[in-house]
Parts: sequence; structure tokens; C-alpha cells
Amino acid sequence: MEPVGCILSLDYPVCIMRRGQMAFVPVLHHVGANVTYPTPCNCTTYKDVLDNPAHDCHAFRFIIGFIHWNLPAGTGILQLLRTKHIREVMHESYRAAFITSTFGRTSPSRSEFASRAARVDAFSFCAVPGLGVCSMFTFSSYDVDIGLSSVSPDYFQLPQVACNDTITPKPDSW
Repeated sequence: MEPVGCILSLDYPVCIMRRGQMAFVPVLHHVGANVTYPTPCNCTTYKDVLDNPAHDCHAFRFIIGFIHWNLPAGTGILQLLRTKHIREVMHESYRAAFITSTFGRTSPSRSEFASRAARVDAFSFCAVPGLGVCSMFTFSSYDVDIGLSSVSPDYFQLPQVACNDTITPKPDSW
């Protein structure tokens, strides 16, 4: 795997991974407030219940994925980023990431997610005229014990992390 390259001239860095002639944009999403239906953890909506350390928004359940087109040299990614900010891409990719993850495939709503209409809607964020729609592959991570906030073998704790981002580097840190 080639190194990750980042474009730092924007107000928010965009990192792209390359494998051979293909380029991938990595995405990371929290599963959300519901493990069976794509419901993002919205800090405004859930502010009254986030005091509960067992709330699903605090669980370490993540969807890790990669957006790509089967085109050389990152053509699809560059075209997409000419029309949308990377924050918008990340936000809009949540539903597609959820339905392609283990959470979506094991959801009671999986037949809804598998419908053509649902997939067209979920992947509309990356439809690029003349190039088609992106592909996405995902991995799911699970926190089987919501009450355990350890993130390392030394039991480093990150309790009640929803809406309290203390680890993301600020753009000026780059």
C-alpha cells in the first residue's frame, strides 16, 4: 500500500490513499444512536440524554470505509471534491456507510436498505456526471460493553465521548 497523501491547502485536510492506480477516500462514522437504523448522533437532538453513559452515542461502534471509483488516478474523487467540501461528503456518506456495514446487513430493515431506491438515494452524494456513482466498502467495529470506555491495553479511558471531541486535530495543527 502506498502512503496516504493529504491535500492541506483547503480549510480542512483531505487525505487520499492509493493502491496501484486507484485512489480511496477513507471515511469514519460512528454507528449512531440506533444500531438497526441509520440515525446519526446529533448533539442538538440528543443533548438531554447524553448524560447517560450507557447511551448508544457513547459506544465505541464505528463504521470504517473507503469511497472509490474504478477509475485511474483518483479521477472520481477529484471530480467529487471539486463540487463538494469533504465535510459534506463525510456527512452525506453516513447512510451509505451504514447500509453497507454489518449493522445495515443485520438490521430488521435490511430489505428496505437493499431496495434499488434506497441504494440510489444513499449513494446520490457521490454521483459524478460522466463518471457514475462511487463504490464503498466498509468494516464494522463493535463495543460489546458500552460501559467500558477503554481505548488501549493500558485502559486509557474516553468516557462519554459523544459531542465532546477532544482528540481530533484542528486544521491548524497540520
